[in-house]
Amino acid sequence: MLLNLSQMADVGFFDENFFLYYEDEDLCERVFSNKKQIIVIPEIKFTHHGRGSVKGKQSLRFEFIRGYHHAQSKIIFRYKYNGAAAAHRLRQRTLLLALIAVLPRLLLLQPKYLARLCGRIVALIRLKIPHESTNSNK
Repeated sequence: MLLNLSQMADVGFFDENFFLYYEDEDLCERVFSNKKQIIVIPEIKFTHHGRGSVKGKQSLRFEFIRGYHHAQSKIIFRYKYNGAAAAHRLRQRTLLLALIAVLPRLLLLQPKYLARLCGRIVALIRLKIPHESTNSNK
């Protein structure tokens, strides 16, 4: 992502409420809301060497952290742009689906996915969503 710094003054930069996930979607949403342009040039190619942080000796720990932060950022994004009620509904639905997925992950012996799923479940249980939104972007 390349940013024109002079154009970003009205928009702001990355929201520190997002950690690892959804920070770019949030920034793009604010760019659109401020009637700024996002230019996509499909001919330009980048190679993303993903998952570098979840490899190695502590990969299950990092998968847990990955699931944790992804789930929290997903709900925070929904809250920010759709309000508390929508965030609560998404949290309930995501938690239900995660709980349903535990048994197959145990039976199929998929420790990486189980660790990520456990991180997601813990995040969804711990996340505090205000009941009243003061956000005007709903």
